[in-house]
Formats: sequence, C-alpha cells, structure tokens
Amino acid sequence: MAAIKARATRTRSIALHKVSRKNDRLEKKKEWRRRLFLWLRQAWRKDHGVSLGHGCMPSDFLRKMLGDDGRRSPVNSFVVLMFIHLNPSETPQPGQTHPTMTPRRVLLDSGADFNLISHGAHAELNLTKQPFEGVVRSIGGYTMFNGTVHLQWHFRSPTSSSRHSFLLHRAPFHVLPADANAKFDCIIGCRWIIENWSEFVALVEMNLQMAILAPCGPAT
Repeated sequence: MAAIKARATRTRSIALHKVSRKNDRLEKKKEWRRRLFLWLRQAWRKDHGVSLGHGCMPSDFLRKMLGDDGRRSPVNSFVVLMFIHLNPSETPQPGQTHPTMTPRRVLLDSGADFNLISHGAHAELNLTKQPFEGVVRSIGGYTMFNGTVHLQWHFRSPTSSSRHSFLLHRAPFHVLPADANAKFDCIIGCRWIIENWSEFVALVEMNLQMAILAPCGPAT
C-alpha cells in the first residue's frame, strides 16, 4: 500500500513538473510576442511618420502582421533566405564563394517549438538523417515525422559587417513526410528566434523596408 502511495505521489509530482514547464514555455512565448508587437509598432511609426499619439494606422497594420489575437500570421516579413552549408567542415575564405552552399526559403515562426525541414528540401540536400519519431501538432491536425538532420547555415542581413562575413548557426531540424504539403523549405522556431533576437529583428526590419519601398511587397 505504501509503495502504491509513493508511486502515486511521484506520478503527481512528474505531472505537476510537466505542467509547470509548459506554463513557462507559454509565458516565454507571450513575452516574445509582446516584444515583437512593440518593436513592429515602433518600426511602423518611424518609417511612416506617424506620431506616437496616433494609433489607428499602426494598429490596423499590426493586426494584419500578427493576427487579431496577437499571433504571427504568415506574411512575407517573416520569410527569408537561409544559406545552408552542405559541408560544414569547410571554411570559406574572404573573397571566395562557398563551394557547397545552397539558399533555401525559410519561415521564421515564433509559434513553432522546434525547427522543421520539408521532405523535398531534405531529399535535394541529400543529407544523412538520424532516426527520430515525433508528432507536429497544428491547426490542421497532426503530422508525423521520423527523422532529424543537423544543419549549419547563415543569413545575409544588416548584422553582417561585410558581404563575406556572417554569423554561423547550427541546429537540428525534424524532417517532414512527403505528404505534409510544406509551403516552405524550412521553418525555424522560437528557440532560435529568442537566442538570436538581434539578428531576427534585423531580418524582419529588412523585409519591412522592402515592403515599404515596393508597393506589392517582397516576393513570396
């Protein structure tokens, strides 16, 4: 009887710990979205000359950018090019083009808990994946994946000091199945965004400036 009670106590403790961790992740996401909302509002007002006391135009704009509930909506400002290094052991020399580097279209998604790569993009890159079973939950339901690949990449953004210097990133990406109907080659989730906030802001701001200069907005 004592063993059963002890087991039940441990089970409740584990369940409470999981709930606590989940709540912490939700709070971090809320804080990130709040910071993003404030930054986008400031950028909009600065670029369009709207006074700080006037909130109509920024509010309308931000509702389209983030969605009525404050969540990210799939707009072009969060779609960028990532340059994947197919042979991470190679080090490009200044003034030389990296011989094994390929650009891929990526969505920076604050609502994603981890990074994803489409089945097609993974097949084209021909990289070895590690066995892994998991589930992606979305509005449309559930998507299974059964492999993980580690990618090394960089972005071209205003944070680079020159055209030949860049910040290298490396992280695991879960491979989506062929029937997932992925709209992007890759999706980078909130962990990278939080850990690389300055570069994320620079990338989004660059897209916002492009949207302002081009009435039709940046290419999708």
